Amino acid sequence: MLRILIADDDLLFQNRLTAILNQHPERYQVSAQVNDGQTAMRRLEELSPDVLLLDMEMPRASGVQVARFAGQLKRKPSILALSNYDSYEYVRPLLRMGAVDYLLKHELSPALLLEKLEGIAQQRQKEQRLSRQSMEMSLMSRRNFLHRLLEEGQGPPEAPLPAVWEEFQPGPHAVVCMQLVNFLLLYQNDREAGHRRLLTSVLDLCTSILSNLGNGLAVHLQHGEFCLLFRFPQESSIQRIRKDTASYMELIRKNLQKLLGVNMMYAMAPFHGDMGRLPAVWEAARRQLGQQATNSSHRAGEELSLDQERRLMNALCRRDQAGVMGMLEEILAQTPPGDGQGLEYLGSGLLRMLRRYLETQVTPAECTGLLKEMKALFQNPLSAGELKRSLREYYGKAMRLAGESARAELPASIQNALAYIHAHYQEDISLAEVAGSCGISEVYLSKRFKSETGTSFVSYVNGLRIEAAKELLDHPALSLRDIAEKTGFRNYNYFIKVFKDVTGVTPMHYRETAGQRA
Repeated sequence: MLRILIADDDLLFQNRLTAILNQHPERYQVSAQVNDGQTAMRRLEELSPDVLLLDMEMPRASGVQVARFAGQLKRKPSILALSNYDSYEYVRPLLRMGAVDYLLKHELSPALLLEKLEGIAQQRQKEQRLSRQSMEMSLMSRRNFLHRLLEEGQGPPEAPLPAVWEEFQPGPHAVVCMQLVNFLLLYQNDREAGHRRLLTSVLDLCTSILSNLGNGLAVHLQHGEFCLLFRFPQESSIQRIRKDTASYMELIRKNLQKLLGVNMMYAMAPFHGDMGRLPAVWEAARRQLGQQATNSSHRAGEELSLDQERRLMNALCRRDQAGVMGMLEEILAQTPPGDGQGLEYLGSGLLRMLRRYLETQVTPAECTGLLKEMKALFQNPLSAGELKRSLREYYGKAMRLAGESARAELPASIQNALAYIHAHYQEDISLAEVAGSCGISEVYLSKRFKSETGTSFVSYVNGLRIEAAKELLDHPALSLRDIAEKTGFRNYNYFIKVFKDVTGVTPMHYRETAGQRA
């Protein structure tokens, strides 16, 4: 809908224009009618209309003066000049001031007026679309620049675009490291799609808030970790930067919780000077945040590190029983003996994680009993041994439920085969071994497996192994040969080949580009 301001000292003509426009309320809205130039300028500033129907001659200010004023506004209207004289030279000054077209009053008809306005509407839509595209491209370029600067320590390109470079000029800044709490628990059933949806939602929300504030740039780096960069006037003190940044981050925190149900932690680091300092300042903020997380883990109940959380969730989603139980032992062992409160916090965190996993893997009816057991766990005092046994039992039951739910529509023989594969894929298993465990022939299993799952036995097993390998590649202490052996590949060269076939890159390239994949 176009909002229109009519500025003309001929009241009869004003009313005629209004009558025509009122016949199409779904397309046009008359915001105001004025009959002098000064009032027109005041109403332009107050109403910010889309279109100004502007008479050439009015008392207290001419049409040219009003057009000059309109051209200085932040939100400029499209001007359609109105003239009593059939002379281009008469309206030429107004056209030079930015008017898009003109109408002769004595030739005005409803069809002609609506035709001119429709042309203006289409032109404004085109300009708005181009403006949005330009803003999106500029935002993307600035994000890419910041990402590259933080990850690779690279400075500005030789000939940076002004719109990209403007945000990175030397001066007072604050860099913020923001980490989503329990990031992996927010995955949906399709983990990759859930990952992208969550990151996009958080980034869009931060960008919207920063845009309204008129300050700041946000970029996602990896595993739910975001960098937010704020700039401040030259005269800003460190105290002022800290206070304003804290205010901005509190606004972001509240909106993330309210609109997305997401919690976050952050640490800020003010600095002044060239952007070449940013990577070092960023690392200082990251270390500060890591220290905060360590110091507050028991108090806040966020006991799992991001790495532990990611590894445990990945093992759960692969239904890797050995991997899950191994991770549980590692996590439970991190609480010092005698620290009953710390172990209880740890157990609560593990149960919350398990509940979120069940929500994405099975229906409520399938897990009602287990959820009731988990809810009642802390109703009575528990020894450390009892708590650990319960947690192992609940995780085992949850994995069985998820496996049964995923395989519910499959024949019993294929269900048994899948259960055996998920329990032993890290070993040197064969089709004959799996078929023997299910009491069926190799030929039958091979044909039925592919028809029911849509993939061959070898491809399915290799897929599980590659997912496990991708996780282990994040640990630089492990060599590629160690990873191949831990994931069931007894031949190192075969591991390299399969990894490249599945992912499109070699294991070494995958490891080297870990930061870019997020």
